[in-house]
Amino acid sequence: MSWECAVVRLKTRQTSVVSRWQLVLVGFCTIGCVWAMQASHAADEPMVPASLGRAEDAVKAARESLDAGRAGEAGEHLADAGRALEEAADLGREVEATQLRQIAERCQEIAFELQFDAVTVEGLPKAQDLLRRRADRIRRQPARGSTPTMPAVPVATGPSFARQIAPLLVGACGRCHVQGNRGDFSMPTFAALAASGMVVPGDGPNSRLVEVIRTGDMPRGGGQVAAADFENLVAWINAGALFDGADPSVPLDRVQPATTMPEEGNGGTPSPAAASPIGPDDVPFSTAIAGVLVEHCQRCHGGGNPSAGFSVDTFNDLAESGVIEPGRGAESLLVRKLLGVDIDGQRMPRGRPPLEDDTIAVIRQWIDEGGKLDLLDGTAALPRIASEGRSRNLSHEDLRKVRFDAAPVLWRQGIVDEEGAVDIRGDLCVVGNLDGVRLTAAADAAADVEERLRRQLRLEGPLVKGGVAIFAFARGYDFSNFWQNVVGRERPRGLMGQADVSGDVVYAAVAVDGDVENQRLLLASELTAAALRARGAPGWFAEAAGRSLARTIAPEAAAIEVWNDAEVLAKTTLAADAARVMEGPLSSEQIAIASALLATVDREGNRLVGLFSRLDSGDDFDEAFRRTYRMLPAQLLGRSAAGATSGR
Repeated sequence: MSWECAVVRLKTRQTSVVSRWQLVLVGFCTIGCVWAMQASHAADEPMVPASLGRAEDAVKAARESLDAGRAGEAGEHLADAGRALEEAADLGREVEATQLRQIAERCQEIAFELQFDAVTVEGLPKAQDLLRRRADRIRRQPARGSTPTMPAVPVATGPSFARQIAPLLVGACGRCHVQGNRGDFSMPTFAALAASGMVVPGDGPNSRLVEVIRTGDMPRGGGQVAAADFENLVAWINAGALFDGADPSVPLDRVQPATTMPEEGNGGTPSPAAASPIGPDDVPFSTAIAGVLVEHCQRCHGGGNPSAGFSVDTFNDLAESGVIEPGRGAESLLVRKLLGVDIDGQRMPRGRPPLEDDTIAVIRQWIDEGGKLDLLDGTAALPRIASEGRSRNLSHEDLRKVRFDAAPVLWRQGIVDEEGAVDIRGDLCVVGNLDGVRLTAAADAAADVEERLRRQLRLEGPLVKGGVAIFAFARGYDFSNFWQNVVGRERPRGLMGQADVSGDVVYAAVAVDGDVENQRLLLASELTAAALRARGAPGWFAEAAGRSLARTIAPEAAAIEVWNDAEVLAKTTLAADAARVMEGPLSSEQIAIASALLATVDREGNRLVGLFSRLDSGDDFDEAFRRTYRMLPAQLLGRSAAGATSGR
């Protein structure tokens, strides 16, 4: 064998050895890549919480036991599943709403079958209850990427910060230390107060806030804190200075009580979502989303028995349904259902053309931005939110057309068997079942009263943007039918007028009196109330203020004496009864109480001018009330009517 041949064989052997090692390395690399891809895929998949897994296993075990004829055993497994589902719901964002709903519905199916074997599973949570519980937890969890805020702590005993302490601090210290920073001490929010060192939780007597009030150093300017209020403050601090509001970062004069967290194993009604400020480029729910949901979804997903248990009656219903995941538009079931991708069942809306791609994109963007509510609160009906959005964004003329087109429709909802005649006078749309002469007279009187009210309130613009509908009823029972069909309850005895906002319609409803001055008095009262309701005032204040101003418009009306007599009786009303006025619905006695209390701080209604000005400048009602009357609404209603009205 030649030297050249030997070299060739050696190279061939070396090449063969190298090739084998290369193949081995390639094999290891391939295995590693596959393993890495599988690990990556597993990491991308959402982790199933242990509690949800236990619920799934328990449901399977319940089904197997039931199929094997062991009903009692199936019930025990189902009870285990219910407890595990409640644990899963408490995880908030960590559990997928769709999974929670599906397992809960399977539980209910098995529970229904168990009834035929005389087995009942007590306390088995329904899907909607679990979704509400999950939504409540999410509402209390910080948004992804945000800094956790101070949690809302339910107060078991002792005074309430939201209901008692916050109003006290605003009233006694507001000018210098809530709105201002006098002496380098400011408490615009509960969080700021807690961080100031002025309060030592559990030690009221040695807290600096208590000391400056006890020594008379505060409040300045001769103000005093009532002994009972001072005792409440000390008791609140001694109990731990706990916060029972919805959000410790909101201004102190806007603190709202939060619903107590549900206990383990129990349901609970979550607190309503509050409106949040949005950026100029953010999608507004009120104008871009609410109307779409009302038009395309509410037919099936509204009312007392919404399809699939998913309701869009209110924002709270939508938020608690689990179909939206704030910050995750593409993953949200609502968007997937509208697109018809990655879903079980049919594309939505069912039986109707799909929504435009641009519309779905807007909904997705709104969810990506956090799924916020920008107007009213979570308990408001979606049509109400949509109408409020239109009222803020349309011009006066465009909004008037919307309102006046809707007014006869609302009349027919109230009086189903009788068309109302229509007489339009400027910014008033009078609808009624009066004969021609009486309807014209009522329209003339309403137009005159409206002009007088505008002058009295010094309004440069209309009494109500977009105008007011006046519903004039010829007979008392027609007015009662309207209350029952539109307001949703029986008309309180003695009330001849009512004002409110229903959808796009701001209305003043009156039972027409044959006495001209009484008619003017009632129109003035309800038109004022309608103007206040349109600006966000609560019903108790709107009706009480309406009476105050109406007295100046029709001072000779005999019905004033009836009002006065009712308010005299209100002098003996306890403060607790007065406070219930805020809860509504209003009775004639409650309106008398509110009117009597309002007269103690504004006998002639003169401060209403300032209140209207502040509301039209953008203040919400509580802020406008505080700035106008130097107190919060709850403080006015917390007064003893007997002591407060003794000078009337």
